[in-house]
Amino acid sequence: MGKKNNRFFMDGAGTGLMGLVLSICLFVPAFAATADYEDAVSLGHSASDQARRMLNVEWPASGVIVVTNAGYAMPGEHSTKGCLDGISDATGATVGSSTLLTLQSRFDQPLWFAFFVRKTGQCAYLEYKTDVVAKVLGGVETEVKNTVVSQVARIDAKYLFAHPDEFSAALKKGLFGRNAFRIVTTVNAAARNCGSDILKAVQVHDHFCPGVTSGIVMANYIRHRLLQSPNTNCFVLSLTPWCKEDALTSLLNATPGKRAYGVLYPTKKQQAAWPEPLNKVCTVIFTQQKGQPWHGHMLGFDFAQAKKAYGTKSFGNSVLDKLHADIWFLENMERAESLVQPLKDFTLASGKTPKTLLQPGVDLIGLLQKM
Repeated sequence: MGKKNNRFFMDGAGTGLMGLVLSICLFVPAFAATADYEDAVSLGHSASDQARRMLNVEWPASGVIVVTNAGYAMPGEHSTKGCLDGISDATGATVGSSTLLTLQSRFDQPLWFAFFVRKTGQCAYLEYKTDVVAKVLGGVETEVKNTVVSQVARIDAKYLFAHPDEFSAALKKGLFGRNAFRIVTTVNAAARNCGSDILKAVQVHDHFCPGVTSGIVMANYIRHRLLQSPNTNCFVLSLTPWCKEDALTSLLNATPGKRAYGVLYPTKKQQAAWPEPLNKVCTVIFTQQKGQPWHGHMLGFDFAQAKKAYGTKSFGNSVLDKLHADIWFLENMERAESLVQPLKDFTLASGKTPKTLLQPGVDLIGLLQKM
């Protein structure tokens, strides 16, 4: 079949078509790449080489996981996305294998890279001066000559849990700049070959924590129990928002821009005064089949039960306490769905939508109470 298709493209008028396709393929990369792309690729190569020497390893045989904010950081308004291609080429880490992870950050944050070696648990961290990187990506200088932070530390979970005091001391001394929590939690999740949906939410949230994990668990519950088909409409209403929102919006593609997400910000006192079961509801999921009314599903999340499951062990360090909880969730994702509490179901009147409940002047809690 493949040979027949090849002859078709080469025969007669097909030759011209093939030439056009080849011309497009050859020219698109040059036009698509930004002016700072090649400089960014070179920077990715340079960072990888420096990390290789710091870790005393050879790429790509070491099984590296790279975490970075390249692609988001924009020193001097220059794109750093090309760094990802440089890193991938030098180390063998790739997006598809979940070994090259980009954590979302604000555009004006310093550019940084973390290279974690699975076999040894060692991680090399590089953070660059924004003004220097801007000059390199702008073609003013040819290379980054120094970094703000250049460190190596062992951060695999097993080692950290056995040496909490050592880790706490390293944090106080400025381990990995302001990114220690992000890096430690993310690489330990990726090192356990967790699902791509988990890493997708983690990268949007910019770190791994029990809060975003609860959102991942809720998204799984919704996917398995409430979304009947790919054509089922979905709207997320958060009554008590926390880190879970980044997982729900990204995994369910329910964003404000698509008019598929709404949120309230009640105080704990206000929520406690709500009638049952609203005082236990954290999220309302609305679903709709084409031409049918919207259905609402009031959901809670039982963190108290979760804490009983993963234990109250304390390492005297909040990063390690959260990492301990994260790992329990990773190993018990299916079981964790039982922590989602279905509190009440209801149906909106014909012609009403979730957005109707969120219009200015509407008593949302009063309406939900009557449902």
